[in-house]
Amino acid sequence: MANDKTSANAWDSVGLDSADSVNAKDSAEFVNLANLDSANSTNRNGVDYVNIKDSADSVADLAESAIKNSPDSAPDLILKNPLDMHIHLREGEVLEAVLPFSARYFSSALAMPNLKTPLLNTNLVMSYKAQIEGVLKTQNLDSFKPTLSLYVSENLDKNELLEAQKNGIRILKLYPKGATTGSESGVSEILNQKIMDIFEMAEEMGFILSIHGESNGFCMEREFEFGAVFAELARTFPRMKIIMEHLSDRRSIPLLERCPNLFATLTLHHISMSLDDVLGAGLNPHFFCKPMLKTPQDRDALLELALNAHPKVSFGSDSAPHLESAKLAQNGSAGIFSAPILIPRLCEIFEANGKLENLQKFISDNAIKIYDLAVVGDSVDFKDSVAFADSGDFKDLSNLGKSRQDSAISSKDSTNFSDYAKIPAKTIKLIKGNFKNLDSIKTRFGHIIPLLAGANLSWKIQEK
Repeated sequence: MANDKTSANAWDSVGLDSADSVNAKDSAEFVNLANLDSANSTNRNGVDYVNIKDSADSVADLAESAIKNSPDSAPDLILKNPLDMHIHLREGEVLEAVLPFSARYFSSALAMPNLKTPLLNTNLVMSYKAQIEGVLKTQNLDSFKPTLSLYVSENLDKNELLEAQKNGIRILKLYPKGATTGSESGVSEILNQKIMDIFEMAEEMGFILSIHGESNGFCMEREFEFGAVFAELARTFPRMKIIMEHLSDRRSIPLLERCPNLFATLTLHHISMSLDDVLGAGLNPHFFCKPMLKTPQDRDALLELALNAHPKVSFGSDSAPHLESAKLAQNGSAGIFSAPILIPRLCEIFEANGKLENLQKFISDNAIKIYDLAVVGDSVDFKDSVAFADSGDFKDLSNLGKSRQDSAISSKDSTNFSDYAKIPAKTIKLIKGNFKNLDSIKTRFGHIIPLLAGANLSWKIQEK
């Protein structure tokens, strides 16, 4: 059975010390990660949101300058099978409004399960999948496949895992209770025996564990504090792939690189923005998200991972639409709606840094390998998983897994998960030219403001 105690030496077990770029501190300084108390969540009541506008922010200015400075002779760019491995599609009319921005240009997107009614069992997941597929059919978006995830709760058991597996649900999503939007049904004691037993079963069955990795401590330290939990889970379950979702803190990078079974998603906003975009020129609630945007140094370190298409990271937008009224409320909703500009903006960023050749890996190839996917109708075979445990890219982990250290990371045959692995082939072409982003998206309930609302971008997707 899995150990239910938090390892006091969790960081030591993965070889992190003062010689690394991360400031690991003494483990006693970490929050009590076996008991994440939602009562410590930041209270944002009383914050003044007067006179907030998107149009003058520094990020929009950067987007405008990219057009002026971009070479007219830049070649067209072909991207194959773009994947968004972390997205919030919402429900009902909002789903209908936002889904086309992803479905037109991505082969698949991993939809998060933290809905108003969280997807706590397979029946709920399959009902949500049917809702998404209904919208796709109505809007003639037939070259997109939604990938679904199951919300981890303390009531999850082996029978439910078997049912999920039978229905092609391979991703388990863990939310620390109270850490983010829709986490009220999350887990308050992640390393207790019951949850660890669930993870042990999941490891044996070949599930992939996706985690919103934040404590309920001070907002700028939450991801770093959660590092001890990531280290303990990676040590205890060395054959299970664990995804560090929406990496935001550069101090997490050494942990990512040292644990063979840890992987990460990166968002557009965390690799291109910092806390200064939220607060520097006046409070901008449209840039408020969780995890928080952090320092320019964090942004730049994460950007380097993306630009170099680090084999352990893949693209996950964490695009999270909220009505404008909810964003401007006194206790405003966390989330950035980035779906309308994702691919053109990524092209700008990679071009500006001379790394356009790596965008294909970052936005598709890495995810296909990490998540054991297979492109249907594509001539390129990506079905082989990366040999993570044997890769020379990562430093030796003499203590990883302890008695289980000889076990290989699970890359179970994806046929164990019905048609989970199959994604449709899709090719998109980007050309140089002015692309003006929408100012807002209208729904019956109100407007949704996208990232860089109204901005002009220097790349656009050529419509067929």
